[in-house]
Amino acid sequence: MPLDQRTIDSIRTLQARLKLQPVMFIGSGFTRRYFSGPNWKQLLNLIAHHIGSDHPIEYLITRYGDLPAVGTALIDTTFEWSWTKGKDYFPDGFLENSTRKSDPLKYIACDIIKKSIDKTKDKYLLNELMKFKAISPQAVITTNYDDSLECTLQGYQPVVGRDVYRYRIESMGEIYKIHGTVDDPQSIVLTTADYEKYSEQRRYVSAKMMTMFAENPVIILGYSLNDENVSKILCDVGEVIADDNGFIENIIFIQREDKSPAGTIYPETLPVTSNSRTYHIRRIALDGYLELFDILAETASLSNIKPHILKSFMSRMNDVVRVDIPSRRVEVTYDHIERISTERSAIPQLLGFSVTSNSNTDHPYTLGQIADALGLVSKSGKSSPNQLTHKVINVLKNQYGFNIQSCDNKYHEKIKTGKAKGSFTRKYSKLFYDVAKAMINKQNIEYDKESDEIKILPK
Repeated sequence: MPLDQRTIDSIRTLQARLKLQPVMFIGSGFTRRYFSGPNWKQLLNLIAHHIGSDHPIEYLITRYGDLPAVGTALIDTTFEWSWTKGKDYFPDGFLENSTRKSDPLKYIACDIIKKSIDKTKDKYLLNELMKFKAISPQAVITTNYDDSLECTLQGYQPVVGRDVYRYRIESMGEIYKIHGTVDDPQSIVLTTADYEKYSEQRRYVSAKMMTMFAENPVIILGYSLNDENVSKILCDVGEVIADDNGFIENIIFIQREDKSPAGTIYPETLPVTSNSRTYHIRRIALDGYLELFDILAETASLSNIKPHILKSFMSRMNDVVRVDIPSRRVEVTYDHIERISTERSAIPQLLGFSVTSNSNTDHPYTLGQIADALGLVSKSGKSSPNQLTHKVINVLKNQYGFNIQSCDNKYHEKIKTGKAKGSFTRKYSKLFYDVAKAMINKQNIEYDKESDEIKILPK
């Protein structure tokens, strides 16, 4: 089932406004879909059966209350099993050198996950995975322990647990594993004590993530609607970046739903609640992710560049600005710095890069496509670009003195399409779409003659 045009336009508009690749917030649904890995409930069930328990996981949840409590209850049982029937299961010296009673439990958990991971052979899902990789996300945040994300996004650096607090968050190409990793069993968050410790430190994680959540599109994928791991962080972030109505505009929750109408989007209708705080985020219901990943990858530019190279480059540039120049470790011509700081193409050229422009990327829409997305239709039900011309282009020309079709600019481009003289098509940018949408919705705008820039004023 395809995404509907309004949903597509909503995502593209968000990307155009923020101009950054998305941050992906990935849950266990990702591992289950592409690598057959267990979720948390399944993992605890596998551990219980591994050490000889005859009780189903439902019994354990009913008896102990919740999944962290089940994890806690398994500590003693696993510890006793590890020193008796299960002693040969562990590497030589593991039990003798263990310092925590929970060490055997966490070792078994990580071992089960490693042995469970099996990459799908389904062609459709492999294609989805390839499209996911093409997104080149700014960063990934996950509560998953497994290494499926590292295998998929090769070159991305895992940042585990407490290391998140000390990491330079303005970097890129990281996988923030906030609940630990199978490569360090002691780091995983599995029991009540682990969760209490994590909850005490969660605010530091949220604070570290604040810049990314405020400046990037954020796509939440692979989580259930009531997952507290997500809701608590979103509520922390919402305190700072939500609007007056409690809506967090740039966060989109992807709901896996086979029977929901494809591409269904619910602006401001998905409540996220934690400790009496409630915010709202967008929700898109999908039965497959191919088209979504394609759209998210439209602005990606890292296909031939390894993330660790860009990370090193960003880190060095950061050091030059923050350390070398202020401490006079380098000779600086300040007039030159002032010039290149105000010219968009100057810094890339200084560094040996060329600034490219692609009409299909910069101006992807026809007038008809924008009219259709904005619901401007004729009496026959077809899209009506004439309405767009009358309500937007002519108004800009007659009331504001800005004829956007008179030349190529950030809103419009005239593209030669054939050999015949006068054969051309007009294409429009995401910026024009935003302006048109605002004007159709009777929102005030302001035109700056010097910069030829249209500003959309707050409601």
